[in-house]
Amino acid sequence: MANTLMIDTNIFLDFLLDREAFSDDAETILKASANRTIRACICPNSVCDIFYIHNKYVKNINLTYEMLGIILKCVTVAPLMGIDILKAYDTKAKDFEDHVIGEAAIASKCDGIITRDKEGFEGLNIPIYTPKEAIEKFL
Repeated sequence: MANTLMIDTNIFLDFLLDREAFSDDAETILKASANRTIRACICPNSVCDIFYIHNKYVKNINLTYEMLGIILKCVTVAPLMGIDILKAYDTKAKDFEDHVIGEAAIASKCDGIITRDKEGFEGLNIPIYTPKEAIEKFL
């Protein structure tokens, strides 16, 4: 069975916005999700953030919907419960949003989180991987 990994918002944006130096690894991870080598999850708040940022950047709502549709076919939207938000709140972490993603990953029994911002997830009881680390370990 494929490993289940929560993918942080920045990885999706690296791919969608073709962010130089990051887009190749993001593409590798998302292709692995599309071909089911890994089971990728996304936090619901990430879906909203991705839509907003992509549309703001490309200024084309139809393209944004198309790109989001492609992503949603390749990933599982993890459930996000009120208790997950409260747990993130209780940590009083510097990066509240990352801790919400982290709590959703823990609740979804993910094997880890893939992000370029490992520091934002400090203090969570789940492995955190950079894209390069995840590619080496899981692909």
